[in-house]
Formats: sequence, C-alpha cells, structure tokens
Amino acid sequence: MKQGYISSEAWERFSTKEKQSLLVIRDHFEEANYLPDHVNSQKLVDQSFEAMGKVFRDRINNEVSSYGRYVGEYDGVFLIIQGSIRDFDSADQFFPEKFSDAKSIYQDFQRYQKKFDNSTSKSIANLENAISWLREQTFLRYQQEQLDEATIALRNVSDILVSQLAEKASSGRPQSSVEFFVNSVCDSLIWFGGIKPTKPLTDSGQKTPLLRFLEVFYPFEAESALSRLYEKNKRAPASEKVGASFLPVK
Repeated sequence: MKQGYISSEAWERFSTKEKQSLLVIRDHFEEANYLPDHVNSQKLVDQSFEAMGKVFRDRINNEVSSYGRYVGEYDGVFLIIQGSIRDFDSADQFFPEKFSDAKSIYQDFQRYQKKFDNSTSKSIANLENAISWLREQTFLRYQQEQLDEATIALRNVSDILVSQLAEKASSGRPQSSVEFFVNSVCDSLIWFGGIKPTKPLTDSGQKTPLLRFLEVFYPFEAESALSRLYEKNKRAPASEKVGASFLPVK
C-alpha cells in the first residue's frame, strides 16, 4: 500500500487497521465513475482522512457503530468521507462559489421581484385577452380547441411562475457552495452517528478536528461557514437544530 498524499509523520503512526480503512475508501473512488476528471479523489481521500486525526476517526467509527442508523460493511469514516466528496462535487456544480455571490443573487432577486411580478401578471393577462378575442373571431372547431388548449397552457405557466417566485421569496438567500458543503457534512455526522457540529476553534485557539477536515475541501472559507452554522445551531430552538427533522433511529 502506497503512502499517497498522507504526510510521512502521519503515515508512520497509522496502524494496520487504519491503513486498511484508508485503502477501502481509496479503492471505492478508484472504481467510482461519478466524479468529474478535475476532482482528484485520492488526494481528497488521503488529506481528509489524515485531517480528521485518530481521535476524531475513532469517535466517528464508534458513534456510527453504536448509533445504529447504518448497519453494513463500511466503517463510519468511510461513510463521512465518501458522502463529503460527493457533496463537494455537488456544491461545485449547483451553488454560487462565494458567500458574497449568494448574497448578491438574493439582493438582485429582492430588487426586481415586485417589478417582475407586476410585468409577468400584465403579460399573462394581455395574452389571455388576446386569445379570448381571437377565439371569438374563430368559427372552426379545431382552431377553437387549439386556443382553449393555449389558454390552459398559459395558466399553467402562470401557476409555475407564481409558485417559484413565492418559493424563492420564502426560502431566503441561497447557500454558497461552502455553506452547502459544511451543512451537508454536519447533516451526515448527525444522521449516521448523532455527532453534533462543533465550533471551529477550541478555547485555546486550536482548530477542531471538524474544521481541519472541512478545510481540506475549502481552505479559506470553511472556518467562517462552520462558525455561522455553529452559532445559528446553538441559538436555534430544538425543532430547528441540525438534524431535528431526521427520523429517529429505532
């Protein structure tokens, strides 16, 4: 088994069991075909495995095993790293890169929402009136049926626009890619092991294992994203905390 992207210091400390755990994750991503070519999965696997540290890895494995949500061949570290790399790929594809980008997108939406809503309503009404007028001038049955279908289609479009506008207005600012990633990792820790998110730094100013892990993926933004999530989760009522909506383990 090769050292790969593991530091020499960490590699020398790994037990046979830890190296086997790492090998299973490496093998999974060598065979996986769902990641784009630009994602170096082995580098992410090795560096995130090391960043967790032995204490956190042992805690994850023990908590996942005792929690009982997952019963299968893989250990808890595999589940968290495998899910995190997939979430990292999804975050890159579907979410704004930076917090400032996500904020700007929502501010633009708020700025133009009312104007867009009014113009859309007027446009739909004008088209309906035009279809209604044209139908009155039409005497062939098949043409009347076409216009009736056009009216129904137009109303469906209107319903979709109204629904999506309302959804965007109620959902608030979209997440940035790092926020989505950090939230997803914390969700996974809760889901598989009941492990709650920690603050980024210890009282002595040292990085927590969770932050070290997140920084493998987002070296510059992870600390602020985790800090926001931790503070929000700490103040939130029980019904709104991370994992509150998850079904309990039987």
